[in-house]
Amino acid sequence: TWSKSIEQTSLLNPSDTSYEKHVSTEDYPHHLVISSTYKLPYASIGGSGFVGHLKHALLGGWAASGTYLLQSGPPLSWGNVVYLGGPLHLNTRETNKPAFDITQFDRNSADQPSDNIRTFHSTDGRWRGDKTNNLDASLARQISYHDRITGELRIEAFNLFNHPVFSNPNLTPTSSSFGLITGQAGESRTMQVSAHIRF
Repeated sequence: TWSKSIEQTSLLNPSDTSYEKHVSTEDYPHHLVISSTYKLPYASIGGSGFVGHLKHALLGGWAASGTYLLQSGPPLSWGNVVYLGGPLHLNTRETNKPAFDITQFDRNSADQPSDNIRTFHSTDGRWRGDKTNNLDASLARQISYHDRITGELRIEAFNLFNHPVFSNPNLTPTSSSFGLITGQAGESRTMQVSAHIRF
């Protein structure tokens, strides 16, 4: 998907006569999903004799599946800040120092606006959080015995390559952690094994 989501649902200033039109906080311009399943040919695996039956028992009935997601990050949500207008050089994967040029904002507590007419939009499509780059995969085997007893053994991995999705940087200019990324928005790798029998 290549899209753009715009919302106009709230006032930027209490005295405004029309709602603010801005990029939605749920705007993800690029969204790519690829899913695939490969099932090993059950009937062709094996052969005659003990070795053939053993190969069939070990390899027959397996299927591998995967779902890959690549998605843009959400737009950053700014407060009523004093932005000086220079380039931010935003890097949403920088975790050892501020993720953008914090000198482009007035950080002096005494200079922070109050009861002002705000013109700086609450979101801006130029500056976005970290993207999602995730692969979920599974390996499953179907088991059948005399057509009356069936079962499945499944091994699943979520975020198989353990790609982090970092949280948005701190966007409060007067905070000592302004510009810093201090957490993750995504889940770390998780694996699980399950089995069931139907009769």
